Parts: sequence; C-alpha cells; structure tokens
Amino acid sequence: MQILIVTPLTKDLVTGNRVTAERWAKIMQELGHDVTVSDHLTGDCDVLVALHAFRSYPVVAEFRAQNSERPVIVALTGTDLYRDLKIHPETLRSLQLATSIVALQRKATGELPSELHSRVVVIYQSSLPPRPFPEPAPSFQVCVAAHFRKEKDPLRVAFAVRDLPTSSKIRVRHFGRILESDMQGEVERENRENPRYEWLGEVGHQRALRALASSQLVVISSLLEGSSNTLCEALACGTPVLASRIPGLIGTLGEEYPGLFSPGSTDELRDLLLRCESDNSFLTDLKGRVGKLAPLVHPDREKRAWSDLLRSLSPVL
Repeated sequence: MQILIVTPLTKDLVTGNRVTAERWAKIMQELGHDVTVSDHLTGDCDVLVALHAFRSYPVVAEFRAQNSERPVIVALTGTDLYRDLKIHPETLRSLQLATSIVALQRKATGELPSELHSRVVVIYQSSLPPRPFPEPAPSFQVCVAAHFRKEKDPLRVAFAVRDLPTSSKIRVRHFGRILESDMQGEVERENRENPRYEWLGEVGHQRALRALASSQLVVISSLLEGSSNTLCEALACGTPVLASRIPGLIGTLGEEYPGLFSPGSTDELRDLLLRCESDNSFLTDLKGRVGKLAPLVHPDREKRAWSDLLRSLSPVL
C-alpha cells in the first residue's frame, strides 16, 4: 500500500513524535509498503497515518473530504490525551474521522469517549539496546533524556540532587535541547552552579542511548506524557526507571511500580534517588521489574501489531 505518515515536523529538531514517525515508516517499509513521512498531504495514498490528533486535524479533515472510504489511522500523543481533548474540539473531531486509533499505552483508552473505544489499538513503542553494550558508569549515574519544555519538568532531577549528602556519588547527565527560550538562563545557571548536574545539550541518538544504557538509573519527570521513547529505551536496556506518577507512564510501568513519585515533587524524587543508591535490594527490584516489562518494547512485537492493524484495513481498501 501507499502509506502517508503525517506528523508535525520541525527542521533540525528530533522530537519524540519524529522518532516515532521514522520508526513506524521503517517498520511499514519492512512489511512491504511504500511510505512517506511529511507534515502535509503529498500526492495520493491508500492509508493516512496521522501522528498527533489535534495538530494533524487539518490534514485528517482534508484527506477524509477527498477520500471518504480510505482508512485513516490517528495516533494519540500526550498533549492530545491530557490537554487538547479538553480544550480543542478539533482533537475529538480528528478521532471521530479515524478508522482506527493508535494508543501508545493501555491507560489511554480510558481518556476517550466510550463510543471510540472499539477503534483503539494499543501499540507499544519499541527499542533495542546498543551493541556492544556499554560498561556501567563509574559513579552512580542518573540519565535524563528530555528536551526543555515545561510539560517535561526537565530540571526536577537537578533540583532533587542539589543538597544530597556529601557521601553520595549520584551524578546527573541530561541530554536535550532548550525549546522554550525562557528556560535558557535557569538551565545554564543550574549547569554552572550544581556540581552534581551536567547538561550536555542535544546529542546523537546512539550517544544518548549508550549513556542511558550505562547509567544506574533513568529519571522521567514529565507532568504530561502520552508514552515515552525514553521509557521504552530504558526497558530495552534494562536500566531501572524513576518516573512521575502520571497516566502516560503508569500505562506502561503499571500502578504498583515502586519507582513512581508525585509529579513535581522534589522531595519524593530525592528520597527515591537516595534509596536507589543506598538500598541495593530496592534497585535490584526495580531492575527486575523493568526486565519483566522488556518484551513489551521488543521491535518484533511492534512490527506484528502494525502488520495486524494494516491487514485489518484491507477489506476497506
């Protein structure tokens, strides 16, 4: 089939949505389809995949007006689920025009009107660990991989390690670009004044992945998340995770995962960091739970899910 994946694209900026779109394109090409990734309609296609219900609504509406019978797959992002559905009616309209709706974790369905539930397919994002696998970092390294946007609460880890005991060996390495200019001064000041925090800017994916794999912990402090490529990479690498207690992360980690902290809570995160460093049984438990979740993010699982979904559309075509 001719498949068009539409997602908001920003020149020279690698966002989670862009990573997801490019990975899906590769999967679909391996399944034998002809795939284009764009931010607008480009020529004719048999299937439209729109990643971001609200921001892709104009394309979804235009495609549906031109091709009333052809399948439309709308993939939900975190801002779709936990912000835009409440304030932008175009988000719901985009989903109503969809033949199928892709969610990235199991709690997403509950955010949607019940009449849409039958259209939802959960497809976990996938990742593989780096090869060769890196040696563990010499200090107790904590990895953060997040661009600087307020919804990511990206400096929460830096705040949490400011006043740790001098005996602690915790060091934070943060990979990501500043996307909101009003955060620039605060980030640079934290990087300059906090000896436990190092901001490395935006780096290549493989370098960031190797840092994640060699770390003792990964922290995801988002206030809003539909799912998380970083979480999937941590599961694939077997790196324990501390994560904010929000639906987009609980939907993969589970309600009982012990490495969760209240969104925005510096104190809870600090306590968890110190516990991970000082209590080897707790860190081992987190590592074991992450290992059990790793099959969710194996590329074969994601590929099978897309194969099944695309095959299910054949009667429509």
